[in-house]
Amino acid sequence: MLFAAVAAAVTLAPQLVVMIHGAGGGGWEYDYWKPVFVEAGFEVKAPDLMPAQGGLEATTFSDYVEQVVGWCQEDRSVILVGASMGGVLAIKAAERVNPSSLVLVNSVVPDGVVRLPMVSAMPDVVQWKDGPLSDTEAAMPDSDRRTILWAWKKWRNESGAVMNQMFAGIIAKWPSCPS
Repeated sequence: MLFAAVAAAVTLAPQLVVMIHGAGGGGWEYDYWKPVFVEAGFEVKAPDLMPAQGGLEATTFSDYVEQVVGWCQEDRSVILVGASMGGVLAIKAAERVNPSSLVLVNSVVPDGVVRLPMVSAMPDVVQWKDGPLSDTEAAMPDSDRRTILWAWKKWRNESGAVMNQMFAGIIAKWPSCPS
């Protein structure tokens, strides 16, 4: 389904596809999809979002947006694919990158669409690395056991500031490209 959505929006090939992962994840989230896109003739980037110089506790949503924008080449047509947190990062980066299309997978949405309920503020660093298997099972209810175990070993900790900013609402313009 993800591949079909992107393929339907493509007008020129090969295009650059930038895949943006969710909170606590990494570029590994696209390990199964990346070869499909490469085989179809796309250039694919699926890097890990990196903490700011002061570590995760100093990392903000804007720090991540800057990284996404930096992954896009100004002289190339780009398709942004974002999952969860990566979706709202793609929406925000699209304000500056002007992608040819945008694919959102279970995306966090910008302010004005739906406000995420926040029970309490997140700590400076959200501890997901080496967390309980039950957390991964809850986060991936439609996944098979093999995929759940694979992902569980890969989670990383996340910036609490980024999470708090998303819960407070990210103000973004909806892109004019096919989404």
